[in-house]
Amino acid sequence: MKRNILKTIFLIVGGILFLAILAGGMYLFLSSFKIPDTGPVVAITYPLPGEEIGLGENLAVSSTSRDSNLPIKSVELWSFKDGVLELIEQSTGPGTDQVLSLVQGWTATAPGEYRLIVRAFNDNDNYGEASVEITVLDDSLEDAGLTLAGNAFIPPRGGFGESQPS
Repeated sequence: MKRNILKTIFLIVGGILFLAILAGGMYLFLSSFKIPDTGPVVAITYPLPGEEIGLGENLAVSSTSRDSNLPIKSVELWSFKDGVLELIEQSTGPGTDQVLSLVQGWTATAPGEYRLIVRAFNDNDNYGEASVEITVLDDSLEDAGLTLAGNAFIPPRGGFGESQPS
C-alpha cells in the first residue's frame, strides 16, 4: 500500500513538472515570434479631398493616427506645392497612446493646388502617412475678373475695363 501511495505521488509530481516544462517551452517558443512593426496608420478627417479655401484662411487639419503595436511618438503636418515640401507643425504625443487624434493649423500663403501630408511616427521611428489635395483660391483675383492658371494670371476676355461678351 505504501508503494502505491509513493507511485501516485511520483506520478502526480512528475505530471506537474512535465506540464510546467511544456508550458515554459510553449511560452519561449511563442514569444520568439515578433509582430512586424509596419508603422502607424493615418487618416485625415478634415479637410476633404478637393476642398477649396480662401487665401489667408486658417485651416484646421484634423487627423487620427493609430498603431497596433507601439505608442504614437509624434505627428507632422507638411504642405507640398510646386515641388516644395514644407514642414508646418510637429506635435509630440504623450508617448503612451496607440491612438492619437490631433487638430493642426495651417494657413496658405499663396493660391494654387496643395497636398497636405500628415505623418505619424511610433516609438521605433517607423511612420505612416496620409495626404489630401486642396485648392487655395485668391478671392481678390476673382473680384478683379482674373483666373489663376498654374502660376500665371489670365485676364478676362477683351482685356481689363472692357465689357465681357455675352
